[in-house]
Amino acid sequence: MDIRSRTKQKLKKCYPQLDENAIPEKNERGKWKLPNKLGFLLGIILEGLEEDVQALYELLNKSQEEVERELELSPENLLKSILYTPTFIDRLFNFYIATFHKNYSDAESCHTPATSRPSSAESIEKEPKELTHKNLKDSVSKRDSVCLFCWNTLECEGAHIIAQKIINTATNDESSVLTRCGLQNKHQIQNGMLLCKICHSQFDKLKRYADEVDGKLVVKIVNETNDTTSEKHRKWKRDVRNLKNNRISNLEDWNDDRQAILDNGEMPLYFVNNNESIQPNRAALAFHKTACLIWRMAGGAETEDEECWDDEPGPVNT
Repeated sequence: MDIRSRTKQKLKKCYPQLDENAIPEKNERGKWKLPNKLGFLLGIILEGLEEDVQALYELLNKSQEEVERELELSPENLLKSILYTPTFIDRLFNFYIATFHKNYSDAESCHTPATSRPSSAESIEKEPKELTHKNLKDSVSKRDSVCLFCWNTLECEGAHIIAQKIINTATNDESSVLTRCGLQNKHQIQNGMLLCKICHSQFDKLKRYADEVDGKLVVKIVNETNDTTSEKHRKWKRDVRNLKNNRISNLEDWNDDRQAILDNGEMPLYFVNNNESIQPNRAALAFHKTACLIWRMAGGAETEDEECWDDEPGPVNT
C-alpha cells in the first residue's frame, strides 16, 4: 500500500465521520468546521506533494491531543508575524492556498508601483532587470491579445499565476514557491496570463484553472459538488456551456486556426505568439490546478473583505 492510501486509511481511522465522497458546506477559512479541515487534508492526500502526505501520516500517528493542536487554524493576523510558529494545517494552507487565492494572500502588497514600464517598441522577449506588475501586464497583452479563457477583448487584465502578494513565513516564502516552478520573478511573462475581469476573478478564487490534456493547455471550471442532482451541479453545467458559447461567438473575430472546442470537448488556450519560452509556466499552472482541487475538497469560500484588484480596470488595445 502506497503512502497516499496508508495516510487516507489512517485519517479515516482517526476520524470515522470522514465522508470522502462528500464536499463540505462552503465556509471561509476563519469559519472552517471539522468537515472543512478533513476535506482539506483529504485533498492534500490526493493532490498534494508526497512529502506533505508523508508528514501528515507521521502526524496522524501521534497522540490525538497533538493531532488536534496541529489541526487548529491560527488567526490570520498571526500568520503574518515572523515571531509566530504556524501549526501543521497553517503551513499547508499557506503553501497550497495562500500562494494563489487573492483573499488569503498579503493584501498589503496588492498594488505594485509602475517604476519601469517598457515602451511599446520593446520586445516581449526582452525583460528589464527590475520587473513590476506593469511589465507583466504589458508583456501578456502583447503575447495574448485577448482573454485566454473566454476570448473577450474588453476589460482584460494581467493575471499572475503565482500570486504577487504571497505571505512570507518561516516555512513558506515567495522565493521557495517561485523556485519550485522554475521561475525567477513573480512579474516575468511566464507567470502571467491575459484574462478578462470575470475570468481573472474566478482564476484568483480557485474556481477556474488551466489544465494540460493531451499536451494542450485547456480551461476548466471547478465543479463544487459531487451530487449530480443538485442545483450546484446544474449551475456548473450552465457555466461550462456559457463559456463554450462565448468562445464560439468570439471565434468570428479571429482569422486564424484557433478552435473554440476540440473533438474531445475541451476548450484549448490559443497563443498568437507560439514561442513556448514565453508562454505560461506549466509547472506553475499545475500547482494552481492542485490548489483548485484541494480548495474544492475543503469546501473553501472567499472572505467577505472588499475586493482588491491587482490591476486597474479598462480595455486592452488589441
